[in-house]
Amino acid sequence: MLIDGKVTVSRETYDKLVHYVSLLFEYNKTHNIIGSNEEDRIWERHIVDCIQLGQYMDKDKKIIDIGSGAGLPGMVLALMGFDITLVESNSKKTNFLKSVSCETATVIPARCENIKKKYDIITARAVTNLRNLLSLTIHLSKKDSIFIFPKGRNWKKELIDAEKDYKFDLELKDSLTSSESKILIMKNIKCRK
Repeated sequence: MLIDGKVTVSRETYDKLVHYVSLLFEYNKTHNIIGSNEEDRIWERHIVDCIQLGQYMDKDKKIIDIGSGAGLPGMVLALMGFDITLVESNSKKTNFLKSVSCETATVIPARCENIKKKYDIITARAVTNLRNLLSLTIHLSKKDSIFIFPKGRNWKKELIDAEKDYKFDLELKDSLTSSESKILIMKNIKCRK
């Protein structure tokens, strides 16, 4: 199935995503886990934004999504068949994630600083700026881990700021959802200090 003219998923995955979105909207009525104005653009702005990350991930790798919120991108990736751990400290968001969890998702109600395990791929969407994000997640990485972060129009400023504390190999990918946004694929992250 072609979604918003930008990404293709199987019919089975599309049906799972439709179900997820309906559960999200229903839960949002009483718990407000996404802004009500976000519901109108959930598919073109949020679901597609999350789906596009999958092309840079391997389904055989262990993935962690930090600050999963309503499941963007973690639950979307899980519904696509990725083996992913979603980390969220907000209890109402964690309760929602557990209610829609599938066989390839693990939900941990915690702050990422308290996670001790190492992962092959680390991702996060709309959590904090890149410098803080690296500070929060570097302890989760192995020697060959990949960090995949979608970033909005301030990505250049965030990158310059992060380079003050970290050195890394970077690959930039265009976003399908915004010409001002980029997907940052980072490897070999090291603290400068």
